[in-house]
Amino acid sequence: MSETLPKTPATPSATPPVAGAVFNWADLAQYKLEKRFLDGDPPDIKTFWAGRDDVHGLLRDLLLSAQHSIVLNMFGYDDEELDAIIRQKLAQGHIFVQMSLDSTQATGQHEKEILGRWNNDGIGNSIAIGTSARHAISHLKLLIVDGVYTVTGSTNWSASGEGLQDNECTIGNNAVRAAAARTILDINHDFMLKQMAAKRNAPSSGSDGTAQAAVPSSKPAQRPESRSRARQGRSEDRSLPARYADLQRRPRARTASRDAVGVAYQPCG
Repeated sequence: MSETLPKTPATPSATPPVAGAVFNWADLAQYKLEKRFLDGDPPDIKTFWAGRDDVHGLLRDLLLSAQHSIVLNMFGYDDEELDAIIRQKLAQGHIFVQMSLDSTQATGQHEKEILGRWNNDGIGNSIAIGTSARHAISHLKLLIVDGVYTVTGSTNWSASGEGLQDNECTIGNNAVRAAAARTILDINHDFMLKQMAAKRNAPSSGSDGTAQAAVPSSKPAQRPESRSRARQGRSEDRSLPARYADLQRRPRARTASRDAVGVAYQPCG
C-alpha cells in the first residue's frame, strides 16, 4: 500500500501508512479525487471538496479511529452510518461523546428517528439541542476526535451535504487548534444544556391541552387594606355625578337665602 502513495513534500509524517489501518494521516490522499495533494500543501491541514472528493469516507474512517473522545457541533445531522459509528464507539465504554445539535434541524422526522436511538442518561455521553448563545441557529459543522484531529468547513452530515452540494471539508492535525476549538464547543454545549433545562422547568403553554401553570405577576401583591382603599375609590368614582349635581344646587340655595334676608330688612316706605 505504501508503494502506491504519491511522494509529495506535503506528507506531514515520515511514518508510512500501515496496511489495513482504518485511518492514517499519511494516507489522506486516498480520499482525494487525484489521489494526491498539491506540492507545498501545509503538512498539518488538508482540504477536501464535497461532490469531488470522498468526504463521507474521510469522516467515516476518522470516526472509526477514535480512541478517547468525539466532540461534535453539527448543524445538519442526518447521516445514518456516521451516527451508528458514534453510538458504537460510545458502547465500548471508554470513549466520551459530546454532541451539540441545532434545534431547527433536529426537529426533522429523520433527525428525530436518529436521535431517538440515543440514551442521553447513559454515562459518557452528553447530547444538547438548542440555538447559539445569541438565540440564532447553531451553524457550526465542527468535529474534534481524540483532542487532536479537527474537522471544519461547510459540510453538513447528510448524503447531499457530503456528496452533492458545494461544500468544503478541512481536517487539521494540531492539538493546539483542537484545544481552541474545544473551548468554543464546550461553551456552546453548556448554553444548550441550560436552554433545555429552562424548557423543562418552564410552565406548559397549554397549546397541547395540558394545564398551564400560573405565571407570577411582575406587580407586587396588594395588601388587604390597599384593596379596600381601591374599592372605596371606585365607590367614590361612581358617586361623582351626584356630588357634582349637589355642588350646582348649593350656589343657588345661598343666593335665595341672601334675597330672603334682603326682603326681610327692607325699610318701610
